[in-house]
Amino acid sequence: GTPGEAGGLAIGILVDGGSSATVVSNSVDSLRGGRGGNGAPNTSATGGRGGIGGSAAGIVLANVGIADVGWNFVTNVTGGRGGMGGQGAGTSTGGNGGDAGDATAFQIFNAATASWSYGNFADVIVAGIGGHGGGGTVLDGFGGVGGDALGLFEVGAMNANASFNQLQNIRGGLGGNSTLLGG
Repeated sequence: GTPGEAGGLAIGILVDGGSSATVVSNSVDSLRGGRGGNGAPNTSATGGRGGIGGSAAGIVLANVGIADVGWNFVTNVTGGRGGMGGQGAGTSTGGNGGDAGDATAFQIFNAATASWSYGNFADVIVAGIGGHGGGGTVLDGFGGVGGDALGLFEVGAMNANASFNQLQNIRGGLGGNSTLLGG
């Protein structure tokens, strides 16, 4: 069967490119990545895989010389759920559930000169749940992978300094179930 489409991305503040970026004293609340679409049934073979859940992030800076991120509040960020695997009458093998979307409060990528993250607050950052596998007449599909949850994530950030940040209630997503118990 045809796979489900991916859920959409949700970002509160995004800065991409520039010699420097200053993101100070902002409040971002209630972001949710989109749910992945369900896989389609297939009457003669395997059901479609569920779509990937959309990711969500509060504040993202990428490809800047200097990243200055301070005194920001990011709360209630949730990754999207993965779509359900395709199933239906005559579907011999149920489709696998879609993987869930990630949830991140603060992300900084490729700060070439320096990255400063200080005095930020994040609360209730929850990754999405993997989609359930579809039922089949012979085999059921596997559940999708749960999403990752991150408070402050920096990659390729030179001379990074992360100080006085408070990050709490950050939870990774549950994996999806197969339609069989213990599957």
